[in-house]
Amino acid sequence: MQALAREFAEGEVAPHAAGWNARHEVPVDVLRRLGDIGLMGVTTPAEYGEAGLDQTSYCLAMEQIAAADAGVATAMAVQNGLASAPVLEWGSEEQRRRWLPQLAAMERIGAYALSEPEAGSDAASLRTTATPADDAGHVLNGAKLWISNGGIADFFVIFARTGKPGPKGISAFATERADGLRVSEEIAKMGQHSSSTVELAFDDMYLPQGSMLGDDGRGFEIALATLDTSR
Repeated sequence: MQALAREFAEGEVAPHAAGWNARHEVPVDVLRRLGDIGLMGVTTPAEYGEAGLDQTSYCLAMEQIAAADAGVATAMAVQNGLASAPVLEWGSEEQRRRWLPQLAAMERIGAYALSEPEAGSDAASLRTTATPADDAGHVLNGAKLWISNGGIADFFVIFARTGKPGPKGISAFATERADGLRVSEEIAKMGQHSSSTVELAFDDMYLPQGSMLGDDGRGFEIALATLDTSR
């Protein structure tokens, strides 16, 4: 895995990294090729179509990509960890079989939407709401900030308030891009210009029945566990 990642980094990433960063270009085609060779689902179990390797293998591969371009490595980290890991650990079998093969193959690009304009480090105070709909789905309203991969994503793990204030009133959802989602222009950063970072706004975005990850009210637990794994 390490050798595979090194070969890809030296041939497909390093020669272009300076240009991507100078142009503030997110190399989506290169990210999809990382999926083609198995680097976007390193720890995804074989039963869902990928290698099913361990975290050490993933870290060795990540080091090689990051040495060539940190922004590409950030996209790889979001796809492998922040987007896929909560589905694997907390999703239903139906959710796993639906989303994990697509994420590992980069048929869908994932993002993790937790931070908000007034709830960054204090994620327990987030204000985005998911209100129950008549058909057992939810309706999402609010905003998220500093979302890595957000400008190129078509799959999102989103954390929203479904209950009372505080951490126990937060739930997690896995969903695709839908009407009611607005994506900002890329946010200016000091570096990693080859990585997408945006603000998301939800205006009555519909979450179908079966979108919730885990149980109602366990979103904060899922959020912190996912961050621990990724870090």
